[in-house]
Amino acid sequence: MRLTFLLLTVTFLSVHASGVSQSITLSGKELSLKKIFAAIEQQTGYVVFYNSELLKEGKPVTVQAENMPLSEFLDAMFKDQPLMYKITDKVIALSAKPILVYYSPKIQTEVSGKVLNAVNNEPIASATIKIKGQGTGVISDAGGNFRLNVTPGNVLIITSLQYETQEIKIIPNQPFLTIMMHPSVTKLDETVVTAFGIEKSSKEIGYSVAKVSGEDINRANSGNLLTGLAGKVSGLNIATQSADMNPQMRVLIRGIRSFGASSNNQPLFILNGTPLSFGSDQASASLIMDFINNINPADIENVTVLKGANGTALYGPEGVNGVIIITTKKGQKGKPVINFRNSISFQRLDFRNDKSKQRRFGTGTGLTDANGNGVFSATDVNGWGPAYDGKMVPIGRADENGDFQQVTYSDKKDARRFFHVARTIQNNLSVSQSDANSDFYLGLNEVNQTGLVPGDKQDATNIFFSGGRRMGKFSVQINLNYSRTSAVKGPTFDNILSTPTYIPLLSYKDYNNNEWADNNHYWSDNDVMSPYQRADIYRKRSTDNAIVAGLVLTAKPFPWLTITDKPSVVYDGIYQKATTAPVNFSDFAKLYGGSNRYRDQLASLQEQTRTNNTLNNDLLITALNHAGNFNFRTTIGSSVKENYYKLLSGSGNPIVPVYNLSFSRDIPYGSEESLLTRNYSFFGTSGIGYKDRVFLELMARNDWDSKRARVGRGKDLYIGGNTSVILNEVIPSLKQYRWLTRLQVRAAVNTTANMNIEPYQSERTLSLAYSNSFPYPGTTDQGVLSYMYIDGNPNPSLKPEKILSQEYGASVSLWKNRASLDFTYYTQRNNGVIMKVKIPWLSGGSTIDNLGIMKNYGWEADLKFAPIIQTKSGFVFSADIRLAMNDNKVISISDAYDGVFPLKTAYYGSNYGIVARTGQRAFEYQIYDFKRDPNGRVVVNKTTGMPDTDMDKEMYAGRTLPKYTGGMNLNFSYKGFSLAVLGEFNTGAMHYSELGQYDIMQGMSVYTTYNDRKPFIFPNSSYDDGTGKYVPNTDVYTKNANQELYSHYTNSSVNYLTKANFFKIREVVIGYERFFKTKTIKKINLSIYGRNVFNFYSKDNIYGDPQLIKGPGDRGYRTIPDNLTGSAGGVSTVPGVAQYGFITTVSF
Repeated sequence: MRLTFLLLTVTFLSVHASGVSQSITLSGKELSLKKIFAAIEQQTGYVVFYNSELLKEGKPVTVQAENMPLSEFLDAMFKDQPLMYKITDKVIALSAKPILVYYSPKIQTEVSGKVLNAVNNEPIASATIKIKGQGTGVISDAGGNFRLNVTPGNVLIITSLQYETQEIKIIPNQPFLTIMMHPSVTKLDETVVTAFGIEKSSKEIGYSVAKVSGEDINRANSGNLLTGLAGKVSGLNIATQSADMNPQMRVLIRGIRSFGASSNNQPLFILNGTPLSFGSDQASASLIMDFINNINPADIENVTVLKGANGTALYGPEGVNGVIIITTKKGQKGKPVINFRNSISFQRLDFRNDKSKQRRFGTGTGLTDANGNGVFSATDVNGWGPAYDGKMVPIGRADENGDFQQVTYSDKKDARRFFHVARTIQNNLSVSQSDANSDFYLGLNEVNQTGLVPGDKQDATNIFFSGGRRMGKFSVQINLNYSRTSAVKGPTFDNILSTPTYIPLLSYKDYNNNEWADNNHYWSDNDVMSPYQRADIYRKRSTDNAIVAGLVLTAKPFPWLTITDKPSVVYDGIYQKATTAPVNFSDFAKLYGGSNRYRDQLASLQEQTRTNNTLNNDLLITALNHAGNFNFRTTIGSSVKENYYKLLSGSGNPIVPVYNLSFSRDIPYGSEESLLTRNYSFFGTSGIGYKDRVFLELMARNDWDSKRARVGRGKDLYIGGNTSVILNEVIPSLKQYRWLTRLQVRAAVNTTANMNIEPYQSERTLSLAYSNSFPYPGTTDQGVLSYMYIDGNPNPSLKPEKILSQEYGASVSLWKNRASLDFTYYTQRNNGVIMKVKIPWLSGGSTIDNLGIMKNYGWEADLKFAPIIQTKSGFVFSADIRLAMNDNKVISISDAYDGVFPLKTAYYGSNYGIVARTGQRAFEYQIYDFKRDPNGRVVVNKTTGMPDTDMDKEMYAGRTLPKYTGGMNLNFSYKGFSLAVLGEFNTGAMHYSELGQYDIMQGMSVYTTYNDRKPFIFPNSSYDDGTGKYVPNTDVYTKNANQELYSHYTNSSVNYLTKANFFKIREVVIGYERFFKTKTIKKINLSIYGRNVFNFYSKDNIYGDPQLIKGPGDRGYRTIPDNLTGSAGGVSTVPGVAQYGFITTVSF
């Protein structure tokens, strides 16, 4: 407005004011320019026009003037200021002084460089780099790179929208420049993609949002999106839980909000506005996890994480656990950009933290000799034998000639070397371009993998296309992602790492030509065949075709009105075929080869086809309005979704190894399952902003979900609101602090729900009655089928789990955003956890209801320095630190459970459970301990010295989820070289090792070597002296220290519960980037990286990575079966995995 008024004044005022006829009287020390201008206007009647941004470069002035002419006063005041003035009539207009650069003509040289965001080190595209005083200039490319011919002494001016202008003087012998651009105040108001793709300024948002660039995700060649996000967002906990080629993942944002058996605590994923969802219940949500791996990380521009229900309320129940919004790349303006990226990575099992195995004793019967030493066995698979002595011993059974296989009785590392070094070769090619009215991006990706298990391999092809066209008031954008993955996987080896270490496993590779490696003579009576033969005869082949197709149709009939329609389809079709070849034994083996070789093993076949299909359409109408100091934004919309799921499976035993169900010896077993659900919703949000510094948003949504009983549909109304205030713009006294860039406070509250109702759970359904299923006779002799009600009675009154969410936060940015701190506190209360009721279903009463109440709460803090160090030579060091705390409390549970809800029940052989208890956290471990006296000492038998487990007394200990999580990023760069380090930690959780329990039973645990397996007095023990009094045990030794002792030890599950704390150096990346003058190649980037480079665990954790719960090999089709996932490691668990590799990127 001031500029407009100035132009009008200059144009229409023709009377020239005599500036010299005015005088000023003013005195003071260190007066601000604003105060001086106010005095001028008051004493002279002149009007001073200026841009407030100019004054930021001005300096306070000490003034001593009495009746000084105005022009003389102004000359003195502006003498040492970077400002100049001009008087026109009664107007004093200010502007920046031009900076003159004088240089002598020198030989021009080419300088190259990279323009980066000083806050997050992201490249800045389309930045303008000009030589000051000349018309010469260039524009940075999509990677922030540029080249320009300069002369030493030139001054480069670097400008970019929403960034502070930089000036850099060229000095001799400076071929590369790293230019860090600091966001201006307007850059702090960057656009953030929120629910349904609604874009907002960051200052408007009253809830926590995190953004991760595609460059950060791909820096260490994560291979998939989720691995690349791990450790980079506070409150986001991503665990890689298996060691296979398509790893099993668990994703939680701010912990869990429900503890029911069917509760879904997984976030919603959005790809370019398309919901990647097959349903909101646990079973449906789990199906999407493998689908996420079909997205090529190289095509991702950025990922926005909406952490809580306050930011995702418009998505309704599907967004209650947070939303991860994936935005892919688009074409850049200018010439076509071609990028080629090749990466080669290697993954191996990491045994650096494996301390759980004993490597001193061989196979034994479990009995001891007169000296207490284990008795050797040539065919048992346990480790209860005598200590290694390096001599030759026979193993296995005698062959037809009476000969035995002879091996050295000493420690070997064959079991570790059985697993291969996995290899992944990945090639990416992308072509992109855009102009004023259109854009396109085409990405091609090919991945070839070999696994850790011999013979495992996987090939994947991904095609992504994005294209858009703007036609006046209309625009259309299409996004299409297709992927095809073919895999061949072997079995999961549950016990190979628990094989006694003197067994020469590597010698059994050629089982067709090596007598001792074939299934007739293999040393073990238990396994009957070598791991190599087992890996070959069992193969699961799978093909996964996945498609995500979405349209964005936009119309702007008026400048203030936008209509957007987003139809989309998500399809995932998986075919799996698992075959086991027949195993035939010789007549000799059947007679003398042990109980497992007495007959041939038939071939087997399992086939499965799974289809998931989701049709979705989102319609949004947005109106923007401005009235005085107020801005208004209103959006109304509707969402229609249909999910269809179908599973066909069959199995049989082919008579001959022709793997077709038609050749099955018996009638093949078959099953079919199909589910169809629909959801309709209407929603609206209205926001108001005052002077671009105070904001308020209100929202509401109503759902009609087919999973609800008919009487309850349309009654699920969710409401909420959030507010944001920029305090340094509202409170005048804060404006004087020039180091304070922004101080923002925010608050949000809303109600939403967790739709943990499974399909048909509110209705009576039937299933096929099997024979002798009382009171139904099953299939009659005449072939008549009968049916029975599925166990459990429906509840038409069953409701979604209503959740009240509150969030409060503040953020501060200092020194032009060179340092920033963001803090958030949140709390969520679930007032209707869905639980099954323990009543007989034949009573007719409902066996499921909203019977639990739970509270979830925590905080998050993000501290960023950008940069910490920046030198003129180009060295830059920046860092950010993330901390988060999350906890929960079970407020109440159905009386039917007596305060303890068992998610997993302990049973003999697996003596641990997982429970939620009233007044405690979800979840805890239910475990058993030794029998103890009132002083806590272990009670042993007075005669044998052996302890016993108290199976009548449950203990509750630990927690399955971490309480504190965090991470740090350290980034260094210097003249084209870069180093990035990512660290992550988790604390507060416990982890149960089923492998530890198995190894104790098998004699392969390091704990079984206590006192060299010689009898000892059990530590901290006592015994009943016969009078009911417990006295310290100082003289009763254990009967033996072999299998008999540890059979008492096994059932005390407290021994296998360890702390799950860890600190990992997740990523280390060293890179070098170089620019070229050729017309074809513009840039080459080379980098080497390592993942899980260093890992530090709690002292009591002898098993390795607590996040890994499964080793390599086939893991079935269901990724996350339930909320137990991650709480315990199975017997196939490996101690850890490490990855390293090389990346080459070429830009044309």
